[in-house]
Amino acid sequence: MDAMELSRFYEAWGRTHLAPSALARDKDGVFSASLWESLAATGFFGLLWPKADGGAEQPAPAFVAAFRGLAKGACDLPFVLSVGAHAGVASTLFLHFADAAQRRAFAPALASGRLIASLANTEASSGTDLRQIGSTVVATGAGQGVATIAKSLATNAGAAGLVFASALAQADGRKPGLEVFLLERGSGVEQRVEDGLFGFRTGATGSVSAVGVTLDLERSRLGPPGSGPQVLRACYSLERFLIPVILSGLLDRMLELALERAGARVSRGKPLIDHQFVQAKVLTIFRAKELIDAQLSRLMTAEGALELRGFPTNSRLLSLLKWDGVEQAYAAATALVELMGGEGMKLDGLAQKMLRDVAVLKALGGSKEQHMLTIVAELLADGKPSDAAMQRAG
Repeated sequence: MDAMELSRFYEAWGRTHLAPSALARDKDGVFSASLWESLAATGFFGLLWPKADGGAEQPAPAFVAAFRGLAKGACDLPFVLSVGAHAGVASTLFLHFADAAQRRAFAPALASGRLIASLANTEASSGTDLRQIGSTVVATGAGQGVATIAKSLATNAGAAGLVFASALAQADGRKPGLEVFLLERGSGVEQRVEDGLFGFRTGATGSVSAVGVTLDLERSRLGPPGSGPQVLRACYSLERFLIPVILSGLLDRMLELALERAGARVSRGKPLIDHQFVQAKVLTIFRAKELIDAQLSRLMTAEGALELRGFPTNSRLLSLLKWDGVEQAYAAATALVELMGGEGMKLDGLAQKMLRDVAVLKALGGSKEQHMLTIVAELLADGKPSDAAMQRAG
């Protein structure tokens, strides 16, 4: 299938398999392993993987189209985010940085979706600020290290068989450095689902800890020694790109629901859509969708942007996209609830679930200050005269 066919297929799949049960799963706070397996049976998790690993070897734009279609059809941001964390972020990181032994050990199960991957960088005391990271792996000799890792609010941590966890690697005589380690379920690794959130109740957000766990450093470290910062930059680039892709699909569905509501109701003797209040709500949703789509298009076509297996790495545009995209989506979800009136506030309606889920995403998505720092730092770097220019000016 080409990109358009993939988009249509997975939108229809989401409408048929995910949307009908989204509210019930949200009420019960359930991440559905059976729906994950059903999606795996379509080959979704292998879209980016080479055929040698059992994948479809699709290019990044085709995956993005399929992923956006799934988000539109599903009406279930947390579940689709869990899918994206595995199929988009973790899979791309693994394909880009894993060595041959790691590929033999994990690639087939990751490509098929049998082994769920989690991304674990947030800590209770420091959030996602890696400068304040407390997790460590201390080398003990003979290629082994002892982990003291504690992560919270990590995507898929409650269901994962393989956790991508950031930690400071410490060895005698060397300065500690950031690395990413692969933690396998069991053998001292503890995981639990975070069931107290008011939104994101259909995902597998949770915590993971590995205290006093001995790791085989060759097997568990992702990438060669010293590559942790590069792995984490790639991780954040992928996450900042794929979350707005989800929001784009979700906003498309919000617009559809808004127009259905506005066109089907009559108020004060005229169609609801004829009232300026209603038009303003519809246009808030439309504006949000178009702004995100425009920025996504800009990222995919910017010169030199597609450096990470076909995904963009322009950090200033990615920071702007995620920061602005989540704010736009929150405004749009609020507008949809207001447009729906009393029905929008009922627990048996999709609008309130969408708003709660976006609100939690907004809270979990990192600080605006960090995005601002990234953008301003790069703008200043661009504006700084080169050494050659300084010499000419002198």
